[in-house]
Amino acid sequence: MLRYSHYVSNILTVDAVSPPGLNEVVTPYPPSPFQSLLFYCNDPVSIGHPDSELFEKQRLIVFNGPQLSRVNVKVHGQLRSIRVDFLPGALHRILRIPMQEMLNGGFEFVYRRTGPGEFAYLCRCI
Repeated sequence: MLRYSHYVSNILTVDAVSPPGLNEVVTPYPPSPFQSLLFYCNDPVSIGHPDSELFEKQRLIVFNGPQLSRVNVKVHGQLRSIRVDFLPGALHRILRIPMQEMLNGGFEFVYRRTGPGEFAYLCRCI
């Protein structure tokens, strides 16, 4: 019998609201060794690199690989998220995604309705 504890290292929740009068807040996010599944429950976030002024808005569901360098996270409004960190090798066992394809990046999930009760799930590297 397989249990989530065979695959999951941590489950973290975040609930943060921007101060009154600020619609966007930028904060540094340090390197992380985890392969994570992130669910953004309210407003999406945008990710930018420290040497650039550009930010890319993220989908509401994202798989991230290990991050070797710091990024800047721009929060739009309220940040409410759930982060599931996986044990080393767990994503490869579940989805056959090699870790080297996820270094400093990951996959975002895009879903669309294809018919009554049917959805198509697409992934693309970010």
